[in-house]
Amino acid sequence: MRGRFKLLLVAVILGVGLAEEEGPEFVKAKMGEDRKLTCKGSEEGTLRWSVTTDNAENDTKTVAAGEKYEMEGKSLVVKNVQEEDLGVYRCYEENEEVAAYLLDISVRVKTFPPSFSIDEGSSTDPEKNLKCEVFSADQEIEFKWFSRPEDEEDKTVMNPVCAQTEDNDCSVPVAQPLFEKKDSNVPVVPLSSRTTITRGTNEEGNPFSSLQIKDTDKTDRRVFICRASVVGTEQEDLDDCDNSKHCDTTETILRVKDPLAAVWPFCGIVVEVVLLCVIIFFCEKKKTASEKEDYDEGSNGNNMGSGHQRK
Repeated sequence: MRGRFKLLLVAVILGVGLAEEEGPEFVKAKMGEDRKLTCKGSEEGTLRWSVTTDNAENDTKTVAAGEKYEMEGKSLVVKNVQEEDLGVYRCYEENEEVAAYLLDISVRVKTFPPSFSIDEGSSTDPEKNLKCEVFSADQEIEFKWFSRPEDEEDKTVMNPVCAQTEDNDCSVPVAQPLFEKKDSNVPVVPLSSRTTITRGTNEEGNPFSSLQIKDTDKTDRRVFICRASVVGTEQEDLDDCDNSKHCDTTETILRVKDPLAAVWPFCGIVVEVVLLCVIIFFCEKKKTASEKEDYDEGSNGNNMGSGHQRK
């Protein structure tokens, strides 16, 4: 895998014509299977193929029909593709380069949403939340899960997420914070004890890995990262996954919220309405009493005037 991107540089340096302007066209390969390359833009006739393989010298050699290669008109079939067969293939017509192809492997995963929220004490949905899927089933894929604090500025910080299984007890001691829930002296149940990692294939046959967290706690709020890579990928490519075709990552922030968080604003509104009603009630009551007193005084005055006239 080392030095894969040197092939692109070599293609630019050595290529002419179309290949020099646009670079080699990427063609995805699957290890152990045949791959056909068709020389686009060429006319029917005798074609010549060359390949620049990915090794220390970046050797370029002429392709000849035989056990490894088969010529089919305008196409070249690379049989039983292996690591040493990956490289830049060029087709020539009368010593003029017609097209160039970068035969390589590629891994891309579906992007997670920037974040998602879940109520404290509930579990993540393995089909909706932390489900890491690749776009194709052409390679044997290895999935790894990592996490980092939400406020961590260094994006290279990736702490492995461990899920306890029969074969792995996640015995590495990890300090767990305390939380106030029923008993402040009770520690948070380790994430590894509440985590389940499953692997499968979707309807299209593409592999995926799901991370499920049960009985979530506020301390679970962090960035979760999924890394998908071709089995056997060298550490050099894994360390620079963003620039490698052999692995890809996606991440999201898990936000754990209080299930009653939305209730408190509602309770506040209810209290305000009740207080407003009480104030209006007393104001109206006071107003009614005042109007009654005025009416009584007016009635008494009218009665006194009528008695004086009768005398």
